[in-house]
Amino acid sequence: MRVSYLMGDYAWDFYLVKLSDKRDFMKKSFVPLIVVILVGCGGDSEESINIDLSSDNNTDGVTEAPPSNFAIPDTLTVVASAKTYNCDSSFPYADATVLMHDINGDLISSNSVDEQGTLTIDRPENAVHISVYGDEGLRQTSIDSFLYFSEEVLPISFISLQQENCSCESVTIDDADLKAQLPTYKFIYNEDFHDDDNTVSICRSTDGAWPSINVFLHDESSVSSSYSAKYDIDPTETSIITLEMADFSEGERLTINSTYAYDAYQSAIVVAGLEIISIRNIDTDGDNIWQFPNNFSEHIAIAGDFEVLSGGEYYQSVSHSKVVDGVANFTDVHAKELFAEKVTDWQNYFMDTQIDYDFSGLGLAKTGISIGQQNTNFVWSVSAPLIGTINQLQLPEALQTKYESQSFEELSVFLIANGSESTYGLVAIDATTMTATEYSEAISKFNYEVVTLGR
Repeated sequence: MRVSYLMGDYAWDFYLVKLSDKRDFMKKSFVPLIVVILVGCGGDSEESINIDLSSDNNTDGVTEAPPSNFAIPDTLTVVASAKTYNCDSSFPYADATVLMHDINGDLISSNSVDEQGTLTIDRPENAVHISVYGDEGLRQTSIDSFLYFSEEVLPISFISLQQENCSCESVTIDDADLKAQLPTYKFIYNEDFHDDDNTVSICRSTDGAWPSINVFLHDESSVSSSYSAKYDIDPTETSIITLEMADFSEGERLTINSTYAYDAYQSAIVVAGLEIISIRNIDTDGDNIWQFPNNFSEHIAIAGDFEVLSGGEYYQSVSHSKVVDGVANFTDVHAKELFAEKVTDWQNYFMDTQIDYDFSGLGLAKTGISIGQQNTNFVWSVSAPLIGTINQLQLPEALQTKYESQSFEELSVFLIANGSESTYGLVAIDATTMTATEYSEAISKFNYEVVTLGR
C-alpha cells in the first residue's frame, strides 16, 4: 500500500520493508506511516449505504458534516517531488496534477504543477478534499487524496523509475578474516544480511554526499555482545573495505519496559538526513536488543504485534519508543478486535458506496485512519481524520477508466497515532528542519494498527 510516511528506512526481518520505497506494504510489508487512506471511486453510481461503524459514544454511526475543527484556508500550495526507486535522489516532479473536490467528492478543478513541481492556487470555499496524481516516469500510476484537508501546504512524494538521477557505486567488504574469528555472528551491512555476498551499493544523497556504510555484528546465540562500525568513504576512490575488529565498538543491551506483550522487538538508529536504519536484531522478549552510543547518538526501539484475528482478519501493529539512558518504554495502544469488527465489511462496500465512519475512542491517542489498495500498476491513497465520510472521489475520465480496469485483491485499514494535534499531523511538518533528536522524539509518538482483509 502507498503510504505517505515522514520517517525513514528500517526493516523487520520477518515482514521486510524498505520505507524509502513507500509503496511496498502489499509485499508483506510492515509499514509505519503517517495519516494516509486509500479510497476508490465508483464511477457514476449514485448508490449510497450508511454502514454503522460508530464507536460506543456515537449512537447513530453517521457523520455527514466535516470534523468540527475543519476550516478551508484561502490558498493551497502543493509541492510535488519524486524519489528515485533505487537510490536516495529526489527531484521536483513536474508531471503532477492537482484535483479539488467538494464535500460529496465531485470534481471542482484540475491544475498542473510547474516545472519545479509546485502549484499555488486560490482554494474555493467548497474545495473540501484534495487529490494529487502522477503517472509519467513513475513506478505506478499514483493518486494521493486528502479528505477534509485544512493545511495551506501539501508536500507529495512519488516513486520514480528514472535512473539518471542516481549516482551509485559498489563497495566490496573484505570480511573473510573477521567471519572466521566470529563464526556464530550474523553480519549486517546497511540493513542487509550478508552471509555470502559481500558487495554493498551506496548512492549519493540529493546533496551529493556519500552515506556511511554501517556494519552490525550480532551473535546468533544471543550470548555474546553485538558490535557496530561506521565507515565513511568516497567509493570512487576506495572500493574495498577490510573489516577489522579494532574498527568496532561494543554495544549495550537495552532495557525494554512494556505493559503489553508484543510479539517482537528491535532497535534502530536515527542518523543525519533524517533516516532510520535498522540494527536488525529481532528479539521476541526484548532481552537482546542493542544500542551503540559510541557510534550513534540517537536510537529508537520498535515493537510489533502480528496475528490472525478470530474473524480471519490479518492484524499487525507497530509502536515506537525513543531510547533514553538505555531504556525504551511501551504501553498497550491496541484496539485490535474492536477495530477489526468495524471494518470487516469494508471490502464488500469500498469503492462502490459512501461510507460514514467513526473510529474515535479506539486504541491509544489515535489521530487518523488510512485505507488502502494497490497493485503493481496502480496505487490510490486517501488521508482522513478519525471521523468522517468516505465518498466516491470523481476523477478525470481517462484516469477513472484506468482505475476501473484494475484488480485489487486486498483492502488494508490503518488506525494511526502520530502525537500531533493537527488533523494530518506530521504530514504538515517539514522533516528537513528537524534535528536527529527532534526526529527521534517525533517518531516515538507514532504507532499504528492495520487490519488487512482478503489476504
